[in-house]
Amino acid sequence: MVQGEGAPRPPSHLLLEVDLPFARVARELEASVPRRVAEERGRDIGLAGSLDTTVDRGPLRVAYDAASDALVVTTALHIEARACTSRRGCYASCAPEAIARVTAPLVLTADYGLRRPRVAVSLVRGCKLSALGGLVQVDVTPMLEQRLAPEARRFEAELARRLPDLRPQVVARWAELSAPRALPLRAGCVRVRPSGLAQAPSAPAPGAVRLRFLLEASPELRRACDEGPGLHAPLLPPLATVPEAPDAAEMSVGVEVPLADLERALTGPPPLALGPRSARVASARVEADGAEVRVTSALAGGVCGETTAHARVAWSGDTLGYVHAVVAPEERARLASSGVPAEALEAALEARGRVSPRLTPTLARDALPALAAALSTDDADVRAVVTSARAGDVRLEPGAALATVRIQHTISVAVR
Repeated sequence: MVQGEGAPRPPSHLLLEVDLPFARVARELEASVPRRVAEERGRDIGLAGSLDTTVDRGPLRVAYDAASDALVVTTALHIEARACTSRRGCYASCAPEAIARVTAPLVLTADYGLRRPRVAVSLVRGCKLSALGGLVQVDVTPMLEQRLAPEARRFEAELARRLPDLRPQVVARWAELSAPRALPLRAGCVRVRPSGLAQAPSAPAPGAVRLRFLLEASPELRRACDEGPGLHAPLLPPLATVPEAPDAAEMSVGVEVPLADLERALTGPPPLALGPRSARVASARVEADGAEVRVTSALAGGVCGETTAHARVAWSGDTLGYVHAVVAPEERARLASSGVPAEALEAALEARGRVSPRLTPTLARDALPALAAALSTDDADVRAVVTSARAGDVRLEPGAALATVRIQHTISVAVR
């Protein structure tokens, strides 16, 4: 399919999956969350004296809860409660147990903020203390529950305060993604042209949670980065949400092919076989004309003169060239008088006028995985899986054809 000059190219989607290992989350939390969660001394318990309590946490366990699309961090709370008086010191103790559960939503806000985590603490084993030789039994379980509730709220507020502000980082990455990027060895210029970002529900992965994002973009491979940077970085759009992500997204990459390349493909040896005669193309001019190109060829040799034909530009395998070439009606009779069927010239133009773009369906199967691997760092392993790559449509621009390669893919980032 050929689109005429100025026809908009619809955006495509890049599927990005980020695997966040539970071990990595637990390791960072272990380093930042103190073992001693709470401590209180001298709480009045009447005839039994006063109560001293300490609360220490155990190891942190991280899991993913699909129902709430959240990370869930749990830990056992080891409580030591001691009854003390000024005369006898601490004379009785018990060791109640509690479970703390932190739920951290993974769905970001529209402005790329982390949602406030929720903390819940529940006692799983209570505590009774004996005083005055066993004459007095003091159940301190309600007292501990009252003490743990505000501690949970305090810890919740502290966690919310420590959450990082993601927006400045996302704004910076968006600006980088929007800027043209020259490829090494003069291989061209990549322009991603991002236009939107959406988050899909997370999914469980082996020992990790998989975050899934869809980047809306119109990526292109141009010959040169001749477009200067804008005065202002493109605005970061609000983060959208989608109910689900596809198993593999389809990305449409536009590849610029100058019409001058199609002109050069026609000229030079060997001569064109035109039925019983042959001719060489001394010069050629290719111009966009609506949804087609106008091909003007100056012939020399067995057939002389200038001929004009119209044709469409389309993929054929991994090459781009003319299809449905038609010689101008007013020139068909002149060619026939020279002993050359117009159909012979049309077939010769289609056979000769072919070029290989810098990105083809075959190259895309290897290029995307190689490019993704080159983006890996010490902290993250980047991989791309190409399910299929096929030729797309061709759009005509002033002086160039923009041929698209449609790539079904998944890009994964495994955080180490």
